[in-house]
Amino acid sequence: MSPLNPDGSCSHCSYRSGAPHRLDFLAPGEVLCDRYLVGVVRAACCDGPVYIGFDQQENIRVWIKEYMPQGLCTRNQADGSIEPKPGCEMPFKSLKSDFEDLCKGLQKMGGGEMLVPLIDLISAHKTVYGVYRLLKTVTLTEYLRQNGGELTWPDAKKIFMPLCRTVSDLHKKGYLHRGICPDNILLDDQGRPWLWGLAIAAARMKGELVPDLCPGYSAPEQYEENGWPGTFTDVYALAAVLYKMLTGTMPPEAPSRMAKDNLAPASDLNARVPESVSDAISAAMMLSPDFRMETVEELTAALLESENTNTAVFDSERIKEVAEPEPSKPAPRVGKKTMLGLMAALVAILVVALIAVARGMFPELFHFGGEPSQPEVSSSQADTTVPKFVGQYIEAVMTNAEYQSRFELRTTSRYDSSYPAGVVVEQSTPEGAKMIHRGVIILTVSEGPQVVDMPDIVGSKLSFATKVLSQQGIRYQVLEVVDDSLEPGLVSKTSILPGEPLDKSQDVVFLYTKKVEEAEDTEGTRVEGSSSAASQSE
Repeated sequence: MSPLNPDGSCSHCSYRSGAPHRLDFLAPGEVLCDRYLVGVVRAACCDGPVYIGFDQQENIRVWIKEYMPQGLCTRNQADGSIEPKPGCEMPFKSLKSDFEDLCKGLQKMGGGEMLVPLIDLISAHKTVYGVYRLLKTVTLTEYLRQNGGELTWPDAKKIFMPLCRTVSDLHKKGYLHRGICPDNILLDDQGRPWLWGLAIAAARMKGELVPDLCPGYSAPEQYEENGWPGTFTDVYALAAVLYKMLTGTMPPEAPSRMAKDNLAPASDLNARVPESVSDAISAAMMLSPDFRMETVEELTAALLESENTNTAVFDSERIKEVAEPEPSKPAPRVGKKTMLGLMAALVAILVVALIAVARGMFPELFHFGGEPSQPEVSSSQADTTVPKFVGQYIEAVMTNAEYQSRFELRTTSRYDSSYPAGVVVEQSTPEGAKMIHRGVIILTVSEGPQVVDMPDIVGSKLSFATKVLSQQGIRYQVLEVVDDSLEPGLVSKTSILPGEPLDKSQDVVFLYTKKVEEAEDTEGTRVEGSSSAASQSE
């Protein structure tokens, strides 16, 4: 969106006048509503493309978001209009209404909540367009890249806390983002974070459209067919963003965590992260919404609760209330009749207690015919009903004090694709059976599927990569290679490519990393007990 050179080229980007473009998008140079000049596509989202544009009335650059849901419509090449596909008329119309409502809501906010301002909503080509002001910013992804990949907690806090306030304000107005990630967080020249990338709900949840999810940042419920999002969905994403900022590592995707939770605490990947901050991130990234923090306020409170973070908020009024409690009221006077009644009740209680003691010591004195009384059977001698262990996580079972007191539990394991790793798949004594106290029960625990997809750990820190493989039960060996082009401490490649099938019972993954003079220890179980060095780089 700068003036072109005489030969039709742009001095600031690779654009050249007349360059071919995708026919399903608007052609560069088209003008909408006699005002907005359309440029090239900057992003292709499932609910429509985002073009760079120029407001010829205000002489400012803009972003133009077109409503064009993938799979539900096509573009008429004759006039550029959008036509719903046969049978898709109703969902196209319904989602269009959602798109318009979202744009109108954002337009009312006006960017006061540090949201990229939506300045206009226009209709053309039988669809609608949201026009946003283009801010001079960089994405958080690019900012992290420029700053070595990760930030200290004090530096990250300057960005993260204002971001939390923006998301909290968004929630208070009844909106969920569902797409918070480093690419949708923009930083201006003053370091202020601007939130971008709001979309209709169908674009961020599995359902009518193939959603635009953010791997590592989208919450588990967004991958479920009937998942139910809430403020806790954005809390998960915020915590995942902070995880990336502090560790330089993208969190594992929710589906892989649901199969085998391999999220390492942030403080394990970066020892400079305060434990309280690491714990808050972990609590905000719980897989189940039932156990996850529900609101942004809960997350920020947990992050600020430690004095070591130097961000505690002093509330003088609250301290005054605690320091100066209300004066206690004088105790009520007790009359003589009340006192006599209390003394009589006390005597009665003592008599009953004495009878109970005597009955326990001399039961024959209190037996008045019939069969002699049998001594009570202690709970340790009583039969015990076996509960259902199948479906429970073995860690929860083995740490249950009641189970441990009633049964002798032993474990074995096997590969099982029906249950995630760590879940009991079989019990030697069936549920509901009666057995003598402290009877032996053998629990078979799932090791997860035998064949899994190789996780994408190329470019990750070696310590993180080995932790991921160990937690998934994948055997590995570290190979150190001599190659000055590689960055030390990172995994440069793996013998099994990311996404390829891997048999955990047979395959061994080789991790290639740069050889250094003093090799650092890595976590996990290495094949043959040690790493080896390759004489040449591959």
